[in-house]
Amino acid sequence: MLALASTEQKNAALAAAAAALRARQSDILAANGRDMKAAEAAGLSGAMLDRLKLDAGRVEAMAKGVEQVIALADPVGTVIAEWERPNGLRISVCACRSA
Repeated sequence: MLALASTEQKNAALAAAAAALRARQSDILAANGRDMKAAEAAGLSGAMLDRLKLDAGRVEAMAKGVEQVIALADPVGTVIAEWERPNGLRISVCACRSA
C-alpha cells in the first residue's frame, strides 16, 4: 500500500517513473501512433486527437511533471481539516497512513 511507503520510497518510485518515461519514449510514441490511427478511424474530433497526440516534448513534459511531484511535501500524516463540535468533540481529517 502506497500510504505505508516512506517519503523516500515514494520519491524513488516517482524518479524511476520519470526515468522510464524518458527511456521508453520511442516505445511510448510508437504506441501513441497506433492509438492515433485508431482514434482517427473512430472519427474523434480534431480537438480530441490533439489531446491524444504525443510527441517528444509532451513526453518530456510528463517526465518533468512527475519530477515536480517529488518536490512537493508528502501529504501523508498532514491534518487536512479540524473542527470542534458544539459538544466539545474535536474532529480531525488527515491524510494518514492506514494499517
